Amino acid sequence: MTMATERVTGRSLSVVAIALITFAITTATALAVPGFLTQKADLAGCVSDDGTGGECRDGEALDEPVAIAASPDGKNVYVASEDSEAIAIFDRAGDGTLTQKVGVAGCISDDGSGGACQDGYGLERADAVVVSPDGENVYVAAHFEDVILTFNRDTATGELTQAGCIADELGDLGFCVQSDRGLRGPQGLAVSPDGQNVYVASETDNAVGVLDRDADGALSQKAGTAGCVADGGLGGDCQNGRTLITASEVVVSPDGANIYVASASPEPGGVAILDRGPGGALTQKAGTAGCISDDGSGSEDPGVCQDGRAILGVIDLAVSSDGKSVYTASPFSSAIAILDRGTGGALTQKAGTAGCISESGTAGACQDGFAVAAAEGVAVSPDGASVYATAPGFGFQAISVFDRDGSGALTQKTGTAKCVSEFGTADGVPGACQDGKGLDGVSDVIVSPDGTSVYSTSLSSDAIAIFERGEGAATDTTPPETQITKGPKQKSKSKKATFEFTGTDDVTAPAALSFECSLDGEPVASCSSPATFDKLKKGKHEFEVQARDQAGNTDASPASYDWKVKKKKK
Repeated sequence: MTMATERVTGRSLSVVAIALITFAITTATALAVPGFLTQKADLAGCVSDDGTGGECRDGEALDEPVAIAASPDGKNVYVASEDSEAIAIFDRAGDGTLTQKVGVAGCISDDGSGGACQDGYGLERADAVVVSPDGENVYVAAHFEDVILTFNRDTATGELTQAGCIADELGDLGFCVQSDRGLRGPQGLAVSPDGQNVYVASETDNAVGVLDRDADGALSQKAGTAGCVADGGLGGDCQNGRTLITASEVVVSPDGANIYVASASPEPGGVAILDRGPGGALTQKAGTAGCISDDGSGSEDPGVCQDGRAILGVIDLAVSSDGKSVYTASPFSSAIAILDRGTGGALTQKAGTAGCISESGTAGACQDGFAVAAAEGVAVSPDGASVYATAPGFGFQAISVFDRDGSGALTQKTGTAKCVSEFGTADGVPGACQDGKGLDGVSDVIVSPDGTSVYSTSLSSDAIAIFERGEGAATDTTPPETQITKGPKQKSKSKKATFEFTGTDDVTAPAALSFECSLDGEPVASCSSPATFDKLKKGKHEFEVQARDQAGNTDASPASYDWKVKKKKK
């Protein structure tokens, strides 16, 4: 915009002031959006196995915590720890603070941890944990024991009591229910919304196991081939499936109609898509509707799946609460893939760059994201407004933050709000993210049922990081506007000129705007108001200034001012 008068009048200044006041009011009320993360202050920000040198609260049975789950009532959080061979038990306060239960009530481990925990069984390499929708049971998958463990949960206190197990091979667990089909190397667990079934992602058997859940929470596998779907059929013991190699995670749609399984194999991996029928029985969708892989192949057979992008070797996946979207985390693609869920539970990757966000943009195939290197975990908020992903890749150790719109499309937040990382550094860029702690080797991430808290597990920090989820300014894509409020006379005898200027923006406050100035067509340079130029030659001159907001948007139409320096009369 151009300022044509020789100086701004008092009335014009009042108009500018009114505009700034209006901006402040509308920004505070209309542009607030949820999803921003703030790690709790001081010791409340994390719980670790050794207190992390006084940075975190000191916890028990948190050596390599790999999975985390919250109870439906939001009163408790449960953590599966691989090296501790344990499940840790926390009370959750109304503000999201976690406090581990006192004494042996705070954990159950495979050997009692020298009296620090309750003495349990079958917890060697505990890799997954879920809570039933009714809150009455907690289930844990122990990878090395090939077993699914059942715990009864006191719904008043959140305390756990070990109650039973189902194992692929009994070994030392002769008292478990035996089931030798599709349960070896259990890596992921999901309970159906109606509470009737538990589904198991079997890494070793390349399968998804199908378990019935009784009224008391006990588990039993469906008979015959109905008890599992395996890549290749597992020698006839299971139904024949595809894109189930190295099955790593399983989720159930909110309507209970579909099961989605992550295949972590890098050759090519992807997502298997299954229909859930009466009694919880599974049938993989026919043809290419039954899977999505990075190159359209499944189980090394080309053309049997949909051809996807940035979905090579999926470790984790999440389905939105409205049932419209599925999101995947792929460490091999360093990406989050974005899939639309349609009629009958069919999945279709969004077209173009809307279909994925990757660390490098994947040669233009995806949106260019930040802090998604070696993406390993993904979670959707209950209100459907946010998606969070973990990036344990070297140089990141971060949680990345995305806004989700009504169509399921994702946009990464801007500035430091886009991620929280160990020490605030990501990809070698200091200050690129918010400064966090307890995030070294970050893996799993969840959002609390009330949507006010986010929790993550970190294998190298041996910690649980604790974040408040709140509102903040909307993702800013609108450039600011620039106004010159004072300048020299249009015909001046002075070789010196001083300009005052300001700007308005729909998100960034005027005081936080930065400016770039240019005189007589010279390259723009950083400047601030007032800006003074001296030793001006006689003749015509032009001054331009453009505002830049905190999101990096720049006024495409700089404010300009023309004037003439006249020769002084002798």
